[in-house]
Amino acid sequence: MTTSSSRRTGFTLIELLVVIAIIAVLIGLLIPAVQQVREAASRIKCANNLKQQGLALHMHHDAYGALPSALDNRFQKHWHWSWMVQILPFLEQDNLYRAADEWASNTSMPVRWYLPRPNGTPGYAHWSPWGGWVFGLTEPQQNPWLATALPLYLCPSDPNTPLVTSTMPGGLKLTMAATNYLGSNGTNYKTQDGVFTSNRGVRLGEITDGTSNTLFAGERGRGPTPLFGFWFGGCGQSDYTMPEGDEQRGSGDVVVGARELNSRQNGMASLDACPAGPYHFQPPNLIRDDSGAIQPACDELHYWSFHKGGANFVFADGSVHFLPYGADAVLPALATRGGGEVVDLP
Repeated sequence: MTTSSSRRTGFTLIELLVVIAIIAVLIGLLIPAVQQVREAASRIKCANNLKQQGLALHMHHDAYGALPSALDNRFQKHWHWSWMVQILPFLEQDNLYRAADEWASNTSMPVRWYLPRPNGTPGYAHWSPWGGWVFGLTEPQQNPWLATALPLYLCPSDPNTPLVTSTMPGGLKLTMAATNYLGSNGTNYKTQDGVFTSNRGVRLGEITDGTSNTLFAGERGRGPTPLFGFWFGGCGQSDYTMPEGDEQRGSGDVVVGARELNSRQNGMASLDACPAGPYHFQPPNLIRDDSGAIQPACDELHYWSFHKGGANFVFADGSVHFLPYGADAVLPALATRGGGEVVDLP
């Protein structure tokens, strides 16, 4: 007598659903852990970027006897070149610096800048990083290196594209590369009592508060369509109550103050509708404009980051610290180079 038995060749529907549910639970547990590891790595990379910038600033000081200026408003070959351009040779970016300098050295298009009055300053259209439109010309185009995105100036936690294209007067389009790091101009762009000022470089000997108690630079996040925060050319906010020729000191673009002010003279509706300040070190998306709406543009005037709970800062001694938003109370003391304050880091 022979017997036959049937052999199962697959899962029942209930078993399959149980397996799928278990896999879904495991994925749900795993994804946050992976994200935390990824963010931790990004935060470390971000801190290392600032560390490299701090070392480059010291090498610049050793080579030239001073830190770079935030930018130089005086009409010359490196007109409005930011401190981040000036330290490129000390960041193993010599080729980029030389290429940008070679482009700016072109003398084929003479122009005259209207300042200082009454006779102005003779020069060349290629001195403008943004090209000839500044002088009412259609040529030359922008300095090509204005659109170079440098990983060293970008925090990997930032999900936004590093290149932004803007339409300028006359319809000319400029493409500019963004940065997540801004130098410290001190309390605000008017006082310039930090390590970065317009038109001149600060010496380390002027940092009487001590290099371990003074900020070089820190993180400032950016939105998908930032108005400011482009590392090469550093005009920033305009304030026409300032001395003529020095109305733009890089505020919001390449430097920012611990208690930055909004000039409200920038010709950008979203920014000019933001409060006059002073601004504070705080998380983004908390500041309301004149209409009472949360305005992301307002966050371009204070330090913040995409990291949870605070931001990375590099100090004048070259050390890097992650400061929580609770450190806002001591940030003004850290931002000034000679205020005489005693600071305990939180």
